[in-house]
Amino acid sequence: MTMSFVNLYKPPPPSRTLSPSYDAYLPPPFPLPSYDAYGPEPYDINVAFPIDFSALESPGVKLVPFIPRIHFPTYFAGIPDPNHFYRYYPFEKQHSSDLIEAVEFIDNFIRKDVNSIMFAIIDKATPDPEHDFGGSLAGTLALLDYSPSNLSVEFGMMCILPAFQHTRVAIEANGILLRYCFQIPNASSPGLGLRRVQILAHADNTPAISLAKRIGFKEEGIMRWVRVLPKGKELVGMAPRENDLQKGYGRSTTVLSVTWQDWERGGKERVDKDMAKNTSSYVDEVTSSRNHSKL
Repeated sequence: MTMSFVNLYKPPPPSRTLSPSYDAYLPPPFPLPSYDAYGPEPYDINVAFPIDFSALESPGVKLVPFIPRIHFPTYFAGIPDPNHFYRYYPFEKQHSSDLIEAVEFIDNFIRKDVNSIMFAIIDKATPDPEHDFGGSLAGTLALLDYSPSNLSVEFGMMCILPAFQHTRVAIEANGILLRYCFQIPNASSPGLGLRRVQILAHADNTPAISLAKRIGFKEEGIMRWVRVLPKGKELVGMAPRENDLQKGYGRSTTVLSVTWQDWERGGKERVDKDMAKNTSSYVDEVTSSRNHSKL
């Protein structure tokens, strides 16, 4: 299936106002067009900030729009235990065993938010003869809550499929996106020119926090009891007090960030070094794969 997508986002008329609490525009006074659970066709990524997909690629990995109709069946099939895979995420529908219900979560949580976009991570070194991905689907990564006024964004939905965990893929995908976030728009390789990129991780999600620190994020602190978790998250939540107003268990969140100062004071060199190491690893993988195919 050919990957086809558009960006039909249009700024609201000047008379529209901004929400006092968020950068996102208030909902339009007209209903969104109807479509099935997989989203409109061609897929409308509906994003309010510029994305140059040609800049979101390295020799070994590329980031493309996550298009549910194309990517989700493969992604869904790559998660044998959704409850365990999504255990640290604070959402109810995301881990549904119902494919349609799970894909609707993406539309409601990501696509309808003009300040967010989800990417499919493609491992170019691992062929997938069954799909025209240009490699294998290795997971997802998203930009969430982009703020043009504060020049900030959150990295989220960093979900690496089990078959690709503990490989170079996660580090390289995050490196590609960090580079794009901090590059100045008028640079030879333009980016978003942000001041801050943050990650909000479940305080007990040691693998995610360790990975974030590995790629240069600094821990700022923990927001305690910041979320009420939905039913089914008791194993990773904190029990509420007796007679609490909510039945759901609580979550604390570790806040990590990279700022433009971190980026210019060694962060960029750190990412470049990791990317160069991964490029060498990618060349070795491709060479090994070609030699194997000749046997």
